[in-house]
Amino acid sequence: MYIFLLHWFLVQSKKLPSTTKSKPTATRGKGAKKPKKGEEEAEVHSWDQDSQKEQILSQLTTILDLDLYTIWRNNNPEEPFTDLIAKIGYFYMEDSASMKNKSIRASLNTLMSILVIKYGQLTGITQSLVHFINKHEFMITPSAELVEHVTKTGESSQLAGNVIREIGKTSSKDFERDTNGAKNISSFLIELAERIPKEILSNISVLIPHLDGEAYQIRSAVIQILGVLIVKVLSSSESSLETKESFLDILEERVRDIKSFSRSRALQTWEYLVENKMIPTDRDESVLDLAIGRLQDTTVHTRKCALSLVSAFVTYNRYGPILILSELKDRLKLEQAKLKNMKDEEDAEQNAEEAKQLKVVQILTSASKFVEKIHSSIPIICQFLASKNSTEVQDAIDFFVVIHSFGIQEAQTGIRKMLALVWSGEAPVKEKVISAYGDLYLTIENPLKIAKNLIHLTEGANLGDLTSMEELMTEMMKKGRIAKGVIQALWDCFSMKVPKITPLESRGALIVLSMLANADPHLVKNKINLLVQVGLGERWKEDAYVARYTCITLQKLVPKDKEEKAAFKRLNPKHKLFENLSEVISDQSVNQTNWYGCAEQAISTIYALSENPDRICAKIVQDLATNLFPSLNEDSMQQDLLQCSVSELSKFFFIVGHVALKQLVHIEEIQTELRRRRGDNHDQKKTKENRTAIEEELGVHAAQEETETERLQAFAEREIIGNNLIGIFGPAVALVSSNAGKKFNDQSLRTCAVLALCKLMCVNQEYCDKHLQLLFTILHNAPEPEIRANIVICLGDLALRFPNLIDPWLKEVYSQLKDKDIKVRKNSLMVLSHLILNDMIKVKGQISEMAICLEDPDPRISDLSKLFFLLFSKKENNVYNILPDLISNLSTSCSHESFKNIMKYLFSFIKKDRQMENLVDKLCARIRTSTDDQSNGIFYCLSLLNFNDKALKKLCENSKLFLSKLGDNEIRGYINSIISKSKKFAKVEMKDVIAELEAKVNHATEDGDPEEETKDAEMVTPKPESTASKRGKTRGTRGARGGTARGKVSTRGAKKNTKVQSDSEEEMGYDSSSSDGEVPQKKPTRKQVVESSSESESEDERPVKKGASTKKVQTSEEDSDSSESEEEKPKKSAAKPKSKKVESDSNDSSESEEEKPVKRGATRGRGRG
Repeated sequence: MYIFLLHWFLVQSKKLPSTTKSKPTATRGKGAKKPKKGEEEAEVHSWDQDSQKEQILSQLTTILDLDLYTIWRNNNPEEPFTDLIAKIGYFYMEDSASMKNKSIRASLNTLMSILVIKYGQLTGITQSLVHFINKHEFMITPSAELVEHVTKTGESSQLAGNVIREIGKTSSKDFERDTNGAKNISSFLIELAERIPKEILSNISVLIPHLDGEAYQIRSAVIQILGVLIVKVLSSSESSLETKESFLDILEERVRDIKSFSRSRALQTWEYLVENKMIPTDRDESVLDLAIGRLQDTTVHTRKCALSLVSAFVTYNRYGPILILSELKDRLKLEQAKLKNMKDEEDAEQNAEEAKQLKVVQILTSASKFVEKIHSSIPIICQFLASKNSTEVQDAIDFFVVIHSFGIQEAQTGIRKMLALVWSGEAPVKEKVISAYGDLYLTIENPLKIAKNLIHLTEGANLGDLTSMEELMTEMMKKGRIAKGVIQALWDCFSMKVPKITPLESRGALIVLSMLANADPHLVKNKINLLVQVGLGERWKEDAYVARYTCITLQKLVPKDKEEKAAFKRLNPKHKLFENLSEVISDQSVNQTNWYGCAEQAISTIYALSENPDRICAKIVQDLATNLFPSLNEDSMQQDLLQCSVSELSKFFFIVGHVALKQLVHIEEIQTELRRRRGDNHDQKKTKENRTAIEEELGVHAAQEETETERLQAFAEREIIGNNLIGIFGPAVALVSSNAGKKFNDQSLRTCAVLALCKLMCVNQEYCDKHLQLLFTILHNAPEPEIRANIVICLGDLALRFPNLIDPWLKEVYSQLKDKDIKVRKNSLMVLSHLILNDMIKVKGQISEMAICLEDPDPRISDLSKLFFLLFSKKENNVYNILPDLISNLSTSCSHESFKNIMKYLFSFIKKDRQMENLVDKLCARIRTSTDDQSNGIFYCLSLLNFNDKALKKLCENSKLFLSKLGDNEIRGYINSIISKSKKFAKVEMKDVIAELEAKVNHATEDGDPEEETKDAEMVTPKPESTASKRGKTRGTRGARGGTARGKVSTRGAKKNTKVQSDSEEEMGYDSSSSDGEVPQKKPTRKQVVESSSESESEDERPVKKGASTKKVQTSEEDSDSSESEEEKPKKSAAKPKSKKVESDSNDSSESEEEKPVKRGATRGRGRG
């Protein structure tokens, strides 16, 4: 009785408000407010059972521990009694708050275990547990605890077996329907396997069949359970080897599961086995092959799990901490030689040693194969570094750090590619790269070793790698990760004070120092003399790169901040530095290939650091010109050019061009500084408040500044290319560039001359205008790709300097995108991308050439093109605006497959509904005038759109424009795909539109091309009949009129009786009489009414088309005594269409009007007959 009352109270308490949710009432005082009436009632009727839950469960446990068998007559407690106690336990199980309390959970476990073991409540508790797990996620862990408690305390696995069998009996379809329940069950099974693996193993046969089920959650759980069983149960037992092998076979098979979640779980299970070293040696190779194969999976999560598995194989490998392939192979050869010698000596005592030696050879062979497989996976993992998913990129970075720590040689490939990620826009990726390089190269305590690590990173690096490394070193320097001891060690390596340092390592130290100086220019400030002495001393003649990087390092002295740059004090022109730099530029003994880069940086250093750079460079040019051209006379210049050394002339032209360009930059910097100073003085003399309102409105001061700028610019151009030192050699440069008389055929000479020509054109507008035709002629005819590539870059600079001059020639720039040379195409694409993205040139029809670059065979060019369109799409409507013209151009200028790929990429940027709707209109409008190829392309593009309601309506409205094209199977396929896609996501109100469009398409498909039928119909015109014959036919067939409309009527096509038709006439049907072989005639209505162009068919016409006559038709035909005679009908009919302009083949319009009733009567006669 008390148990019943307790159960009743618990049930009723659910209906009452909980006291825990209400605020505790304070003791009534003088100032306390009196509670409201509702609050008082809530306090009276509420029951705070939270503090009594544990006590209740404890009392119930005590009751069950008593010898209750003596109370009942049959020495067996009644089932309703134990059921009530179990229900009280179930009540608490469904309460999430109770299940969070560990002491309540422990009391429940004790209570339920007594009910199962002592009172036979096994079945009820089993079913309730499975129900609770399905229903409540919070019951997963408490249920697993309960089953574990019953199993271990009661020493009985009945409850565990029953629960597992109950789950196993559930059909896969039920799990598939209830995804939340399946998820809860899978989590429960996994946790149960962790707690009581032996009981799971004894019932695993019930769960294995679910691997073939549709519920991937259960499949994933079974896969993980198998891994747990292998580690926790089957690892120590040799008798269960067969079971273990069968489980491993299942796990291998599940790596190829159809669902990515199950594939990922299988890979995670294999990683768990690798970490616990539970994979047999003979399976290493096959499992590693599976992991490497899954690196190319279609889903990110599966690839991530595969990468983690490969990394685990390396981390927990059985071959040692150093996995250098070359060393392993060398050692393998030695051990194989030893084994061969042992086999040659037949001695019984050596059998044991031979067996050991054989085992060593097998291990080394396996190790070599293992490392080779890791090497084969590295190119695939390198692709992860370019992934859009940041976590995938970070995992790849971690992988390369791991394999580098094991000495795997190919890791350097990935580490080098990681450098580019320092430019990543995602902060986590950038931080990961910086952290990874810090772990790889900066974690050693010895500063000299750190310095050498950084030096080795520069070896074999290209320009892109060095640029990325400079950014990396700058970021590390800002974060303070480069210690002062490391910087000093780098200076020691550069000056070769460190023993056994090579010249190559010395140069690498200088490169690293130049990178670090980018963040802290003070590193170089106190080392100028050392740089001049070592970098620009005698050593540079042996290694010109030392002089080049010395100049680059010295240029870092100039601050980047504008204010600091204005305060920067330049060096005296008589400084030893400029003397050495002049010697470097003027030296003719250095290898020509290495000299150019060195001389370029030397000139840049002079202009960066000297107080009077123009004087120093003028002297250099004058000295070189005197040696080459003794007279410096323009008339004798051509003769002198032929007598000059090709090498010396090439270097001279290079110097002239670069000095001219740097002089222009120098003058512009002076202009900027003058404007700044003038602005400061002006602000001091006359503040903004003192300016008159009219001056501000008219922009007087802005106009004055602009005039001053133009004056200084013109002065700069005249000074550089006027009647002066550099201006004298302008004609000579043009002469050699044009290869006049084929006298200057040396490639190096022509390359330097064209480069100088380009630089001089950038300086002076008149010189540019004069030689622009020559430049494009060279671009078109030059066989050397280096010359064409340089000209393309120059044209980009010219477009910025003199846009009006270059604009008419842009078509020639676009044409370079089709050049045979990769470098020319790449430069052209980069230049045009820069100009378009910065709004320097307008987008024209030639942009289709840039779209074709998306399909370029060189991956760098295709990637650059993708990047361009990605950036181009960020400005609103850019891609949308060019798409119609692109479709028209590309559909005829590239292959069908390439067109599809290009359009698929470009249409991915069309995401706005308004853009899609307008594109439907624009593309449909182009169909009528398009060629077959263009039509095919347009329909393919329409199939790429995600049609919303409005777009679909527009497509249906414009259907008359494309129905005639449906004879092409491919076009029909595109339209059908649009309809099928629209059906999947269509709303209820759109189903009618889709049905209408589908009906039109099916109608046009079944009946063929209506335009062809129209042409056939026009070829035969029936002769007009007399009025008497018409009357006769009409009277003779009146009796049969009732059934005429039930005859077969064809509605195909549209009939043309005249040369010019209205749209409504094209849509009218035809009556086809196959029995008498006559040409199909226009089906008549009761009154011959010519419809307006906006209507497709009249009200009277529709029932006739369907084959059933309306009441109006029957009435008019059956009334033989109608006041309207047959002669009057055509007059009315002819009088109607006055608004339509219909031309007749006949000169007499009245005859054409009489033809209509004749044809109408004849048609009716044939129909009745």
